[in-house]
Amino acid sequence: ALASFYHRRLRDSPEVLYWLRTRYRISEETIDALSIGYADNGPWKDDDGREHPGVITALTRGEAGFSLRELAATGAFRPTSQDGLEPFFEGRIVFPYWSRGRVVFMIGRKTPWTPDRPWEQGKYKKLPVHDDHSRKHIAPCINNGYLFNEDCLLARPERVIITEGVTDCISLMEHGFPAVSPVTVRIRASDWERLLPKLRGVKTVYICQDNEVSQAGLNGALKTASVLAEHKIQVRLVVLPLDERQEEARRDLRERFGLDAAVGPRELARRLGGRPQADIEEAGKLLAAAKIDVNDFFASGRTKEDFEGLLREAQTPLEFSISRLPTDVPEDERNRRLEPVLQEVARLAPLEQNRHLKLIQERYGKSSLTLATLREQVRAVQKERRSQARQEKKREKRRTGTPPGSCRARIEQVMIETEEETGSPDYTRVAEAAFEWFAANGARFFRTPQGEPFMFFEDAIFWMDSTDRGRKRLYSSTIYKHTGLVQTTGGGRTFYEVLANLAVERGQVRDHFSWLHTDVANYTVYFNLNNADHEIARITPDGIDILKNGGNADGVILDGSRKMAPIRFLGDADPEEADRLLVELILDNMTCAPGDRSLILSWLSCFLLIDFAGTRPMTRFEGPAGSGKTTASKLISALLYGEPQQKKSTDAANYTDGSQNPLIVLDNIEVKQMTEDLTTFILTSITGIAKEKRKSGTDTETVIERTKCLLNTTGIEPLGGELAEILSRSFIIRFDMDEQASDCFLEAKILAAIREHRDLIVSAMMKRTSQVLGMLQDGAQE
Repeated sequence: ALASFYHRRLRDSPEVLYWLRTRYRISEETIDALSIGYADNGPWKDDDGREHPGVITALTRGEAGFSLRELAATGAFRPTSQDGLEPFFEGRIVFPYWSRGRVVFMIGRKTPWTPDRPWEQGKYKKLPVHDDHSRKHIAPCINNGYLFNEDCLLARPERVIITEGVTDCISLMEHGFPAVSPVTVRIRASDWERLLPKLRGVKTVYICQDNEVSQAGLNGALKTASVLAEHKIQVRLVVLPLDERQEEARRDLRERFGLDAAVGPRELARRLGGRPQADIEEAGKLLAAAKIDVNDFFASGRTKEDFEGLLREAQTPLEFSISRLPTDVPEDERNRRLEPVLQEVARLAPLEQNRHLKLIQERYGKSSLTLATLREQVRAVQKERRSQARQEKKREKRRTGTPPGSCRARIEQVMIETEEETGSPDYTRVAEAAFEWFAANGARFFRTPQGEPFMFFEDAIFWMDSTDRGRKRLYSSTIYKHTGLVQTTGGGRTFYEVLANLAVERGQVRDHFSWLHTDVANYTVYFNLNNADHEIARITPDGIDILKNGGNADGVILDGSRKMAPIRFLGDADPEEADRLLVELILDNMTCAPGDRSLILSWLSCFLLIDFAGTRPMTRFEGPAGSGKTTASKLISALLYGEPQQKKSTDAANYTDGSQNPLIVLDNIEVKQMTEDLTTFILTSITGIAKEKRKSGTDTETVIERTKCLLNTTGIEPLGGELAEILSRSFIIRFDMDEQASDCFLEAKILAAIREHRDLIVSAMMKRTSQVLGMLQDGAQE
């Protein structure tokens, strides 16, 4: 419908029609057959004085009219800020692209009537196409991938001519030649997959681009020819001859402006910088006059037979390259220019090789370059190619089909390259390549002040030189996943060692990461929620923000807890409802005095504030067997972790546990279990001081162990006076079944209810923590 409207406007605009016909020599029959039009978009009157509506009204009126949304989807109309539309083409000759009887695309040629606006300066303007940002309104079917007149390929002609411009293509069509045009210097890479099957039945493809000083058309032709040749399609290049007018323009460019090499409009302005504007404009006119295209060829009076003669003289891309070899350059430059030509000659059959080598010799003269020399060079090229093929076979054996861009692909590449250089893979360089790949793909490397390297990658922390079996396995499995290397091989050991050393050398120095980070000066707490979305909570006096672990503006990275079940922060959590649940599920099920229950809850609720306290008092649950003390520990640990977490373990395990988790529950600790090491562990946990010890396997290095947790122990008997230093920093709470508040207690049911409401209760604790931080900021601590 739009093409028909514009075609009628052209027919009713005699001045524009005359301009089109005299400039391009297109017949009226062709104008009608292709529905070539003119974008005059406003209301108009015909020769009889009848009024006709503008383009938008004409296309939208009546029951069969289009909606404004449908018009915008064509790309031929731009939406305005007032919910209206503006035509995309204005005062241009419009050439429709036809495919199987339908108009599928359009291009507009500038005319003397095109408005003088910045966005209308281009000689040609194609319809815009869909993109997901600024042109979502355009339908995906509006596609710039069509060739002008590509329907001619449906007839499977023996020969096809690919030319540069739409009017060039029309001129060839009018003279009976099957022709297509990308309406640019070359076909886009993304369109070849669709077009190549249509060209495979064609015996010969001729490429005839503009003959211009810039050689843009020629370069485009060579690239198009290269693609076709790769797919075994015979290609020949047609060179349009210059007439006296073009020869004179090129002569003037050389003599007056010194422009004797390939130069386009942009390059011309740069080359003539500093000269008067009049000179630059004159050179621009000469540059345009120095060009000839297919339409110019026929418009100058040449015939179909003349063009057939050009087709007979057309050369293959290799013949063309030989004919353009410079003969007036030094020997080293000549050899450099010959190198890519001989590469192509070496691919030919022996008879064709001989013919092309003779063409090269004729170009330079027998005395300058002998056939024996050329053949020797071709043999050298073939020998090098065979060597490269053998190397490629070796590479193929090493390749494992890993995706391009992956760490494994990069490692395989380095292993192949270093093996070719030295005879065996260089795992030091492999590790360096892996380090660069991880860094480029989001990994961040650190080392502790003591020199322990670790990596933050895929929202998790990986310790690279840990003696902890779990941490070591987690790191090794991640490295294996991305590299395929293990530590048990000689090369693998080198790789892992170098990778860790690079982290120490290039990584930032950071203190040990834990489940909690506190910015005391700014009254801010960061808490790892340990969930699948890798979220951390930033708690401030102003409220709670949920951030991405490692991917936040504060630069905070927190380690995960292996014990803690995921927490989902509930922004609408009601603290009063949480208090009710705490009483119902935990306090009412503790067999201690009511005041002690509140003390336990207050102590536990401060787990996010431990960095504000110099001393972190231990809670000690004491009472006879069956008094409910162990049950109480189960309830408080289930609230923080999601499952009860009482334990008995080694002192070394306690330090690891205390650095990674907010609460340690040591069950059944009596005086006889209070070894010197356990006493030291409890004291360091309560006071927050660090323990320093000698690093395993060395006489000089030390390791600092520091916990960040609350501590709860249970036992039957009091710990005794010899442990006064611990007792003075502990809340001793007696348990007795006489204090039982609930008539019926089903442990499994209560634990299930705690798990069900845990997100709400912990979210409320976080809100209360925000309130306490506000109080601290206001000086409540003083």
